[in-house]
Amino acid sequence: MLFDEGRVLQRGHPLKPLDALAEGEVVQIEDEESNLQHFDYFLDAQYENVSSLILYQDEHLIVCNKPKGLLTVGKEKGHSLSSYLRRAAKEKGEELPSPINRLDRNTSGVVLFGRDSAFRAALTKAWEERNIHKEYLALVYGKMDASEGEINQPLRKDIISGEVVVDPNGKPSHTSYTVLEEYEGCTLVRCIPHTGRNHQIRVHLASIGHPIVGDFVYASKEQVLEAAKLGIYDSFLHCEITSLPMSLTAYPALAGKTFEAPLPTRLEQVLDALRAKHL
Repeated sequence: MLFDEGRVLQRGHPLKPLDALAEGEVVQIEDEESNLQHFDYFLDAQYENVSSLILYQDEHLIVCNKPKGLLTVGKEKGHSLSSYLRRAAKEKGEELPSPINRLDRNTSGVVLFGRDSAFRAALTKAWEERNIHKEYLALVYGKMDASEGEINQPLRKDIISGEVVVDPNGKPSHTSYTVLEEYEGCTLVRCIPHTGRNHQIRVHLASIGHPIVGDFVYASKEQVLEAAKLGIYDSFLHCEITSLPMSLTAYPALAGKTFEAPLPTRLEQVLDALRAKHL
């Protein structure tokens, strides 16, 4: 059953019963019942509590703080941020919201939903033209060589593994980072993606020798085991800030507006523990 449903994972990818594993390899099992208990307000009977995730809303826009472990978009009747918002809108007789951006399942933070087609078109255009500013918090392994830096590495998605790799023939990709805090064995950085490739921040940081703590796909199995000791069982990556462009002149109340999502309590507790250990 677990294999059939794709809930047995190795480095983020579903395993088959006969797949070979190396000694010491980490396997992740997603248990649907315990996962829903962890995010108890996402149970079908309680999905109206999705309102607790809304950071801002008006007649054009809904801004949510997506928790880790929840899909941005999934089946209409399934467990995803989009499905909960759409079901709530349907009950109220409102136009169904659609996501402007998506975050990976294990990435938390700001997600935008358009409530009407005209605004969705304007915001989607701004997103495609890279006029929406985003800032992420990431905890990475090791100590950075400099307090800030730029990563310009072309990226390509491998059609066999599904992983994103650095490739000279890939799409141009640019990420800048700034060191915020240093701890024993890891560093908190702020990342700004200037392009919008899949897994961009995760792959770029790994490409310079500093993968994100808890990243099952782009960190080594030894690093993943170290992350577990810190209580981190998935990527420590959070979209903290998203700013809309001033070019949204048709929507003056939203032009240049910035939205900020607080770090999940669990991740904040990890940082507190690292700070205490560092003293």
